[in-house]
Amino acid sequence: MVKGAAAFLFGPTRRHFQAWWPHLKLKRWGVSPEILYRGVRVGTLVTHHHLRRPEAIYVIGSGPSVLEQNLSLIPDNSSILLNGAISLLGDVIKRPLAVAIEDERFVWRHFKMMQERILEQTPCFLSPAVIRAICERNAEWLRAHPVILIDDLRKPYLRRRTNDAHLKRRRFVSFSDDQAGALSLAPAWGVIQGGSVVVSAIQFAIALAPAHIGLIGIDITNSNEPRFYELAGDAAKSGLLKARQRIIEHLVLAKKICDERAIAVSIHSSKSALLQAGFAYDASFELARKDLES
Repeated sequence: MVKGAAAFLFGPTRRHFQAWWPHLKLKRWGVSPEILYRGVRVGTLVTHHHLRRPEAIYVIGSGPSVLEQNLSLIPDNSSILLNGAISLLGDVIKRPLAVAIEDERFVWRHFKMMQERILEQTPCFLSPAVIRAICERNAEWLRAHPVILIDDLRKPYLRRRTNDAHLKRRRFVSFSDDQAGALSLAPAWGVIQGGSVVVSAIQFAIALAPAHIGLIGIDITNSNEPRFYELAGDAAKSGLLKARQRIIEHLVLAKKICDERAIAVSIHSSKSALLQAGFAYDASFELARKDLES
């Protein structure tokens, strides 16, 4: 109801305020950044500088190709798990670098999974809408998880919606040559969202300056197939087809920035649409044929 009435309540440049209104308040700066819900402190805000800097960062999505990878080979504290990839926690991946969720619909659909899989003190990249949705389910859950805010520079927390002309005046925002994609080089101040949480996650990964970034389960080719953790008849609707070109444009820019910073980028999915966009394929985690058949 709030979302539907947002334009009337807040006006066209502040309609995104519905993401946190009316009970969520984020105190981002100061001695003790915190999350308040209904006036009560329920969590702590940190920045990505809170994280250790691994030699390699693996950003793991939910594409079906995840089932073709032996992800137990990934070192502890080096993976960022996106949305349903948190189902890997405990069984395949013991200690991630962080998890990332920016669409509140995932909370409404899979909060039980979040509670069961994400251990205490696991850093969480979360958008304001996701934080609010968690608070509406169980605000106490946030107390045990340091939160790194995913703040969209186009629709920033407590500020009016902005446009590309304004973003181009910010020295930490980089645009592609054709202006189709943009990324933030200082994600603590905000990110550019680009159709998928992987776009936000890779901005934080770049800022951590690893030697290598690997993308796993970022297929961007199979919007009609269930995600690797979903049953065929219980798959949530995907917006992948509509957002596909936008996602690719932003990730191509991310690769360009990585090339300039001597960060190697590879794709661990032989099905990924990114292979046709200049990304290199790395078969390091690919399961043998006999393992796939079993």
